[in-house]
Amino acid sequence: MMTEESPSRMGDQRRGDSIHANAVDEYEEHLEAPLLARPPGTVTATRTLMNFLRGMIGPGCLALPVAFKQAGLWTGFILVFVLGFLNYHCMNMLVHSAHYLCDKSGKLELDYGHLAKKAVDYGIYRWRPHSRKALYLVNVCIAMLQIGVGSVLYVFMASHIKEVLEHYDHVVSMNLTTYMLIILIPLVLINSVRTLRVLAVFSTVGNILMVIAFVIIFQALIRPGNFQPNLPSITHFSEIAVACGSILYAFEGQAMILPMENKMRHPEDMIRPYGVLWAGMSLVTITYVATGFFGFMVYGEDVQGSITLNLPDIWVYDVVKVILVVVVYVGYVIQLYIVVEMIWPAIRRKVLGRYQSIHLLLEYVFRALLVLLTLAIALVVPKLELIIPLVGVSSGMLLAFVFPPIIETMTFWPEWELMSRWEMALRVGKNVVLIFVGIFGLVVGMSSSIDNIIRHHDS
Repeated sequence: MMTEESPSRMGDQRRGDSIHANAVDEYEEHLEAPLLARPPGTVTATRTLMNFLRGMIGPGCLALPVAFKQAGLWTGFILVFVLGFLNYHCMNMLVHSAHYLCDKSGKLELDYGHLAKKAVDYGIYRWRPHSRKALYLVNVCIAMLQIGVGSVLYVFMASHIKEVLEHYDHVVSMNLTTYMLIILIPLVLINSVRTLRVLAVFSTVGNILMVIAFVIIFQALIRPGNFQPNLPSITHFSEIAVACGSILYAFEGQAMILPMENKMRHPEDMIRPYGVLWAGMSLVTITYVATGFFGFMVYGEDVQGSITLNLPDIWVYDVVKVILVVVVYVGYVIQLYIVVEMIWPAIRRKVLGRYQSIHLLLEYVFRALLVLLTLAIALVVPKLELIIPLVGVSSGMLLAFVFPPIIETMTFWPEWELMSRWEMALRVGKNVVLIFVGIFGLVVGMSSSIDNIIRHHDS
């Protein structure tokens, strides 16, 4: 027997449908809306794109031929595109979440760590008391990544200085450890620079020199008749996992994307269709594919930890190596500057309050200890083809694939709860898959990288 629903029940259902529709509409409108409440920055979209390319194309790019060797020619080719797309998607997540939380919290800008904190503050209710732990966790991973990158740059500089100097007969051959110790004092001195303004001019000149170096390197790679035949298309699973670490190291840009977006004149240009992020990641991915593909095609199984170490022993390529050492030397202090800015203020405030009169001296000691830490890691893992994957699959994997979907889920959970079950399941399911991929890559990549390091030391 059919019964007629009461007017009040029908009214409640209509109000529920209305709330659901409004929530979905507001969520979708947010994804397209410009950040009208935020004051304009000073950096144009074009300048931001140039800064993005400068930050992404560096020594990690020069190590990609080894990743192609580890994964196989065509497997490496596919991996670069796949990981490039996933990195682009996860960076998009971070910027969308930052836009939403800036509007909701009234903050003008958020870095990666404070974005994680605000996501927990406004996310699932029972997790809100743990928001500061989220901030600490992300910042620790960023600090670990920057120290790992500093160690990679340390090995890069020592390897290239050794390569250049020992081309000449009158230079006595020394082991890599000796060169690492020789450059320790210069690195301690440059890491004593307390403001990046001092390095601004050198950084600009370094960017020009980097472009020149890449042009010279590519003209050596794309000459006809240099390619080796019968290169493997795919290798073993463990080697592919290590290759993913090398590629992720090159792609790692999650920590810098939000500071760049914060300074843009029109922040919405970062993630609009065909905007800064899309253009930047497209150009970076194409550059990475070309470097890895042609580098492995030319040098095959003999390819070294940086493609520059395979270049012929003539003066023009020695100049390229010197240029890269100078560029990396200036870039080294920028990597550790991020660590100092994150950690030192808390140490000075909470631990060294009674020593304010000598806090400047203690800061210099802290900076020197960071350099010694990168030296220690470089001494333990002194080969670029070993240290780069280790950095990429550890903190790099967490920052690239694990934290962004968690942050997006926490940020938009209250809105997603008002959507239909299928819409919510689709969004949450996609993020769960990304988190699983990141954790799986972390475990497999770390075990494979550590196994390679142990085998290297035993041999």
